[in-house]
Amino acid sequence: MTCPTVTDLGPYVLGGLEPEEYADVRRHLDHCVQCRDALEEIAWIPASLDKLPTEEIERLIAQHRIRQTAGTTARRQRWLAAAAMVLAVIGATTAVAHVPGSMNAGSTMQTVDPHTRVTATLAMTPRGAKTGLRLKLAGVAPGERCSLISRTKAGRTEVTATWVASYRGTADIPATTAIPATQLSGFDIVTADDRVLARLAVPHR
Repeated sequence: MTCPTVTDLGPYVLGGLEPEEYADVRRHLDHCVQCRDALEEIAWIPASLDKLPTEEIERLIAQHRIRQTAGTTARRQRWLAAAAMVLAVIGATTAVAHVPGSMNAGSTMQTVDPHTRVTATLAMTPRGAKTGLRLKLAGVAPGERCSLISRTKAGRTEVTATWVASYRGTADIPATTAIPATQLSGFDIVTADDRVLARLAVPHR
């Protein structure tokens, strides 16, 4: 039997819940294995949306018969496509995770922390001697002050970005580190009091 809360996981990942609703889902995840597994299955969706061409977004919306209203904005189109992705993954009817061009496993990392229930997706883009980053988070306590820490293979660390989570407990952070992509080993998302919310490891090449 499917847990009713599984339908809230899409909005949880995408930042579509109110603070009280976020808190309810996070408490539920502490004792529901089914929802934790489902959350891991859709953690990649926020980052993949930015890479989907317009035609693919339209196809997903049409495929799942999700109604668009007149004057639908580009932002709303992406939300509708995300809803289609969530439906596909949770329903296990379509392998949307393998949509061509949606992700690059070599430069995109994702995790759902088993303790904090924070969902993190980070895309890495080499830029000569530097590395471009795009971090998306969900499930953070609203108003939490956070930092992105870049780690090198040699053990050096760098505070790459600092921000305050939205009232929905989400963040979408573009950043650049002076560390070349080939020297990076991973990233930590930490709070102002150094509590680790999520940890990401750079895939070995």
